[in-house]
Amino acid sequence: MDGLILLSVLLAQGVPGPASTSLQIDASLAFEGFISGREFSELRVHASSRTGGHLVINTIGASPNVSIDIELMPGEAADAWVPLRIGFSDQPLSLSTSLDQAAPRSIPINFVRRPASRLVLVGTDASERLRTLPEAESIGSSSLPHIAEAYLQIGALAVDSQAIAALDSDQLRSLLEYVGACGRILLIDVSTAVADIFTNRAACDGRFLKVLDEQENPVIVFNRLIDQEDWLPPSGRQLESLANDARNASFSLTPLIIFWAGYLFLLVVLLIRPRARFAALAFSVTGTLLVVAIWPAATSSTFVAWAEMTSSESSARYVGLQRYSAARHGTFVLPGDNFGGHSKSYSGGDFSLAFDTVTDQRHILWNAAPFQQFDHFTRGSFPVDTTLQLESNASFANVCNTGGNATAPMYMQWAGNLYALPSIAAGASWSTVDRTPLTIRAGLAPELQLFLDRSTGHPLTLLQSLPVPAAAQDDRAWLLQYQARKHGGSSCGA
Repeated sequence: MDGLILLSVLLAQGVPGPASTSLQIDASLAFEGFISGREFSELRVHASSRTGGHLVINTIGASPNVSIDIELMPGEAADAWVPLRIGFSDQPLSLSTSLDQAAPRSIPINFVRRPASRLVLVGTDASERLRTLPEAESIGSSSLPHIAEAYLQIGALAVDSQAIAALDSDQLRSLLEYVGACGRILLIDVSTAVADIFTNRAACDGRFLKVLDEQENPVIVFNRLIDQEDWLPPSGRQLESLANDARNASFSLTPLIIFWAGYLFLLVVLLIRPRARFAALAFSVTGTLLVVAIWPAATSSTFVAWAEMTSSESSARYVGLQRYSAARHGTFVLPGDNFGGHSKSYSGGDFSLAFDTVTDQRHILWNAAPFQQFDHFTRGSFPVDTTLQLESNASFANVCNTGGNATAPMYMQWAGNLYALPSIAAGASWSTVDRTPLTIRAGLAPELQLFLDRSTGHPLTLLQSLPVPAAAQDDRAWLLQYQARKHGGSSCGA
């Protein structure tokens, strides 16, 4: 009995067990097991087996639960990093593991709750120079996440050059996604090349990225970084209004009307003929079976996204909503990612997350009821090669197309007025001089209403439609671009 207890402890801590033990697993959470609130953390699994095989891991106590499939090669270690959200129930968090359908083995996962505003210091130099900050906690670079969702656990990050150099490619990509989503970060003793990489990816006009100068006090700089006002994205309700409008725009009653009109016409023709009563019954039954056969077996979906950037930025931050609607009972496999971002939250009935490390695919397993909806919220950033130059002074505003292609039609807000801009040819410009603004009234399209709400406080803003990668008919996205500062120019390119 003591031997079994010892073996369980060794496995939970990732320490190799006796030589007869085939499967060895080390499981932990990013940021050295510190979590905050209901946000996603990162579960790390390091597994190996002398014999290899198919390893299935299921979480117990997560919200939602997660299943992981890992194909182990004999004697070779495999790693998995997946998002994990821990609820506030009293149920402990653990993993149930099974290799090639063997009896499940339980592994506990330890974590410590901390406030969401906590500060994280990474690297010896960062920890030493900011040790006087009361909320700061020092961690090693190996504990930084491989997935962007886990950065929702922290309020701000200070990292030095040695820590950055120790990151692997997935950790660096995740860290840059954090910067691109307006994450707060202080870089200490980094080279110009490294600073340029982070600066080029920073969103929110660089307000949340600070590169420490040798003459500056790191504590003062870090406190200024923390005091910066947050970028607050559109609310879930505002995204829902966009999703509902997109769904209504794509839905047409015409095919349904044609089907039922034809069905009723043929049925009436058969019923008024005395010798065709049996044919009418057969037609009715056949029509019913046909409707059942072609009734959607999967879900319908709508995706909307809202992105924002300043005229001086090269990246835009965005929030997205993927909404699924079920037509019947069933378990549906939904894609886990969209628009290149990371998951912020899910809502809508009974579901779980599944990850296949062989294909590197994420999936959502949704146990749906008829007419139920499932919402998948995402958040992130993406690079934008903008060719639009925004200029304004006290009397008029200009929008110049400095690119090689004509623009799509846009909307512009300037001096409290809303304008509809036509396509602007390459090298051409559009000015508010002698232009009549649109009448702002109730009943505007949801994206225009949100545009006016979000552009408050910016002298000049543009709203563009975005092409969505692999878009369906009802996938829609918008980009709000606002003037970072008043140039005072009278003509573009002058």
